[in-house]
Parts: sequence; structure tokens; C-alpha cells
Amino acid sequence: MTRLLILLIAGIARFASAGAAVYVPPACPEPRAGASDDELLRCFAPVIVASGIEQSYNRIGSLVLERGSFGGLDARVDPDVPALYTEVRPDIVGQEMVLQLVYRLNFEKIPLRLSRYFFEAHRNAGLFVIVTLDARDFRPLFLTTVHGCGCYAAVLPTRNVPRAALPPGWPVDEIRIYGQTLPAILDAQGAARRPVITLQAESHRVVDVRFAGTLPEGSAITLPLVPMARLRDMPVSGGADGERASVFHDTWPARGHLRGAWNPLEGLSIFGIVSLDPMVGMDKDFGDPTQTGTEFYTMLTPWRQSASRLDRFDRLLRELGFDPDTLW
Repeated sequence: MTRLLILLIAGIARFASAGAAVYVPPACPEPRAGASDDELLRCFAPVIVASGIEQSYNRIGSLVLERGSFGGLDARVDPDVPALYTEVRPDIVGQEMVLQLVYRLNFEKIPLRLSRYFFEAHRNAGLFVIVTLDARDFRPLFLTTVHGCGCYAAVLPTRNVPRAALPPGWPVDEIRIYGQTLPAILDAQGAARRPVITLQAESHRVVDVRFAGTLPEGSAITLPLVPMARLRDMPVSGGADGERASVFHDTWPARGHLRGAWNPLEGLSIFGIVSLDPMVGMDKDFGDPTQTGTEFYTMLTPWRQSASRLDRFDRLLRELGFDPDTLW
């Protein structure tokens, strides 16, 4: 009986450990002057801690573009091939140049579940992690996490941001953002420290953010870096020989939105009415809307959408109450 109990406990422990994973991007030395974009992307690529990976929709996957049954293009996420899509975007904040290191990851879906957040359910759900660096010395200034639809944006300063630049009343320890408690100020100082992002199962909500010099405990899974540009020009599975296309719609009215990611539970409900956007809650491309075809806004109300665009970081910071002019 004792032996059986021991085996049972061991089996439960193995199952529990199999349910969590630490996705680890490529290693790199500490970034120094003259570092290339590729080196910077490796050095600040986030480690992702994901639980519940026995369910395929909790595993980080790669986007696949294919011809559907009726001949149209469709995108899906392959949960067995992890990928972290990356790009570097220069920007101006407080009259000084910063580098936005953009990381995108995707899941099969947010499943429909018995929860007050049932409306989040949709396919091809994504998450962005954006590290804002001082372009002169590569000091991390901010870390931003946001879902691929622009929802649940959390803009978190590091200790490299002067107190005078923070919004009035900004806490020093923890801050509550869209129902999640996160560190109010991140410690990004010291060698070989990179972001560690912990995700909730099913919803893929960010439940913890920090910079760390060591890996958290858990089963390690290699997380390759893939240029973001490949999403806009990838081979079509099941298509004609040599056929290539973007995972994002390229024609109105869905231009710039991820194929197969429409969320009618948000777009055709109160969220779509309030935002005047029937595609609210749908994952989209990130960048200048004159190029992507859609604004990556992070605030729902129409009169704040333009100011809350994440591709114009200075204006977003000011909308949130930060003072970018005192950063330098």
C-alpha cells in the first residue's frame, strides 16, 4: 500500500511538472556599444513562463498560413513549433531616440470558458512584450506587455526612469492594472538581466513581470527568434508553388488584422459599440497604420484611441501621465 501511494504521488508530481514550462530564447553576452539589432533582440528577449502546457492552447506556437477548404487564406498556430517574432523599431521619446525591441508570441486560442472573461475567447491569440531602450547606452527604460488586440496594456517603468518622469502618485512597490497586480517599478540594473514574463493558463494574461539574471524553475523549452517580417511574407501551405502572402488581411475592412482571429464576442457586443470598432478584440499587425492598415490602439474609447497608439510611444506615455521630457 505504501509503495502504491509513493508511486501515485510521484506520478502526480511528474504530471504537475509537465504542466509548466519555461520558454528560453537564445543566450547572449551583455550588450555593449555598437551592438547590432540582432544582438540586442537576443539579449533582451523575454523568458516566458507558461503553465498548463498539457493543453495545446497554453503552448507558445508559430503562425502557419494555408489555403482553406473554400480557397481562401487562413492562419493558424502550430503549438508544437514555438517561435518568438521580433523586430527593432526606432522612436523618439522626449526629443531623444529610443529603440523599441518588439517581441510577439501567439497561441492557438483563448478557449471559451465559464468565467466573467468568457468574451476573450478567440483563435490565434497573441501577446506582445516590448522593451524600450535608451538608444545611446541600451539601458532599459520601460517594459510593455499587451495582448495582440491592444487589450490589457501594461506600461511599466524601470529604475532607470527618474521619479520626476512618473505619473503623480505612481506607487513604488505594486500597481494594479486591469485586475492584475504587477511590480510598479522594475529593477533592470545589473549584468545579464532579461525580462521574465509569467502567464496565466487559458487567458494568457500576464501575472508577473521582472528582470532576472537566472532562469526560473521549470522544464526548459527553446524559444527561437524569428524576424517579424516573415509574418508579412510567408509561404502558403496548400497553395500554388511558390505562393506567399501575409498572415494579416490586406484588404478593407479587415486590413492589418490577423487572419482567423476575429472575436465576435467582443466585436458584436458592448465592446464593439463603445469602441465603434466591430473588430475590437481581434489581433492585429503592429506599426504605423499608414503601412499596416489599422491603428494599434490600447484604449477603448474613440477619443483616446489615436493618443493611445503603441507605435507612438511618446504620445502614449503623455496620455498615461508620464513626463517624457524629464527622462533625460
